[in-house]
This record gives sequence, C-alpha cells and structure tokens, in this order.
Amino acid sequence: MALIATLFNGCKKDSEPPFAVLTTTLNKITQSTATFSCDLFNNDVAKISETGFCWSTNHNPLISDNYVTVESYLDQFTYTIPGFAPNITYYVRSYATNSKGVAYGNEQSFTLWMNTPGPTFTDIDGNNYTSVKIGTQIWMVQNLRTTKYRNGDLIGTTSPDTLDLRSENAPKCQWIYKGYDDKVAIYGRLYTWYAVSDSRNIAPSGWHVPSSSEWATLIDYLDEQFIPGAKLKETGTTHWITPNTSANNSSGFTALPGGWREVSGAFNFIKYDGFWWSNNESSAVEAWGLRMFYDSSDSYSTSIMKKYGFSVRCLKDN
Repeated sequence: MALIATLFNGCKKDSEPPFAVLTTTLNKITQSTATFSCDLFNNDVAKISETGFCWSTNHNPLISDNYVTVESYLDQFTYTIPGFAPNITYYVRSYATNSKGVAYGNEQSFTLWMNTPGPTFTDIDGNNYTSVKIGTQIWMVQNLRTTKYRNGDLIGTTSPDTLDLRSENAPKCQWIYKGYDDKVAIYGRLYTWYAVSDSRNIAPSGWHVPSSSEWATLIDYLDEQFIPGAKLKETGTTHWITPNTSANNSSGFTALPGGWREVSGAFNFIKYDGFWWSNNESSAVEAWGLRMFYDSSDSYSTSIMKKYGFSVRCLKDN
C-alpha cells in the first residue's frame, strides 16, 4: 500500500515546566514511519533523567499516551517511529523529564494518505496506460510502448534487430526485445537515450521522461531501510525471475524487468534486470537511469552508455 504525507507545523505551546526548552522537528516521512529530531536546552542544574517522543491522535500528546524513550547524552536526539496507519492525523512532541517533572517541546503533526490511481491516458500509437500517485508524483504504471514521437514521426529501429551500433554516432532507435511481439504488452519497448532525449518528445502529451532528481524524489519517499526496490517491483515470479527478493509493490509502480539491448546488438536479461532512463546525461557517452535486480530489494542510480536500449517510464507534468 502506497502513501502520501501531508505535513503541519504545530505552534501551540502548553504550560510547561521551566527546566528545559525543546524544539521538535519532523525530518522525514516514509510510507509508515516518521523521523523526528529534538534540540534540547536544559536550564536547570537537575539532571535530565529521560528524553524521547510522545504521540497521539489528539493535540498536545503526553507521555501517558504513546511514547518512546530515546537515550541521549547530548543536547540533540533523533528517532524513527514506526507503525503509523494511513488516513489518521498524528500529533508528536518531544519530551524530557527530571526531578521537577516533564517538559514538552512544540507539536508537529502529519497525516499519511493512501495513494489513489492516477489518470488513464493513451500514446500517439493508441497504446493505453494507467498511472499511480506516489507521494507528490504521478507515474506511468507500464513501460512505454510507443513507436512514434509525439509529433507523429517514427522512432527508427534497425534491420536486423541485432545490428551493431558501435560505429553509429547518436542512434535514435527503439526495439522489441529479440523481436518477440508478445513481450511488448508486458515489458514495453527498449529505447536508446538519444531517442529518449530527442526534442520531438518520446513521452505522450502531458507527460515527460523523468530527470535524475525526479527519480531521486521517488526513491527518497519510498526509502525505508534501503528497500525502495521492493516497494517498486511487481510481486511474484511470473514476470521477474525467482526469487524477486522482497517484492511487494506497495507503491503501485509495478516495475517490470525489460532487460536491455547492448550496443553490439545482443539482447539480455529480460525478467532479471530492469533499467529506466532519466533525461540527464552523465557524460558525452553515458546517461543516468534507475536500475533494479531480481535478487535485490534496493534500487540503484546508474550511468550507462547512451547507445544501449532500455525501458522508459514517464512522469506526469506538473
């Protein structure tokens, strides 16, 4: 299940013991956790015996509600609280105790909202797509399948499919994996980065090939104990080879491993390896993209030769 966070900065202050001033900061939200930090100033000689965070579904939570103790010998402490449910607003405060009582920090609140399906749309070839909202972004759920740019011009291919492109300067090509027509509906087509970056635009109207920073936004939102790939990959081993490590597709992204076409013309690793282009080059001959493997729960930002053929996912324009 994929979630989106709506944040609020609470400013209300309670009547608090005077021995300490605490500033509560909400640092990061994932699909089910929230990370908070606290800056603590102790203006009393009495030693602070305990610090932590407390939370509730009501304003001004107390340690008599839910709380976690965070051991700290410094004037700052941080903790990631797990287990928040969707569609509920939570209120969180830091706290400290000493012999005089309890001091609370300012209140922070947030709500985790379930993702909703995005719009359906069609490319210039008439291929239909669905989409999903992940965080603040709306992503295509299928790999791109178009054979034309947005203006109707054909995206070239090679004859034969295995033609060596090492002597080509900037080949703008697309292919079906090994020419297997039945693979297109599932895994989409493979494109060189030169086709992806062409000004005629490979993406359907209203959509675009994501930048590296937009991929990073997606991964940062899903990142929890280094398992964003697990949340992106389609579940099961019908389209991924076993073991498809930890795949749960909780984001709804439904990543599918289309493999790749090498510069030499060889097609490899369908069902094993997925790579999706960004619109950013890393050098004169390479460009960035996002990669996932059948035996890993993580995802990887990777730079690969622009002449390779890889998958494309599009992101809705703002």
